[in-house]
Amino acid sequence: MPQEGSIEAAKGKFGVPPEHVLTETSHDTLRTLGEREVWTYEERDASGATVALYEEWRHVTDPHLRPTTGWRKLRPDGTPFEPVDLRYGE
Repeated sequence: MPQEGSIEAAKGKFGVPPEHVLTETSHDTLRTLGEREVWTYEERDASGATVALYEEWRHVTDPHLRPTTGWRKLRPDGTPFEPVDLRYGE
């Protein structure tokens, strides 16, 4: 089982085929009234062509509350797939 937060865990979550490469392209943390983390990823096929981008987030508004998590898949040009695909965690 892949470790939570690993690239392999992200590949499983996003449904990336095993022959594709998933690379984390950024990770930002904002700490204002709570904490918000945002990760971005790029998926490439076996030929090296970008086939999708992903945005994943984790937001905690209060330390006593469960975080809100989610992700969405984007086209290589950064536009969302239709309908907008937002998937929320527990």
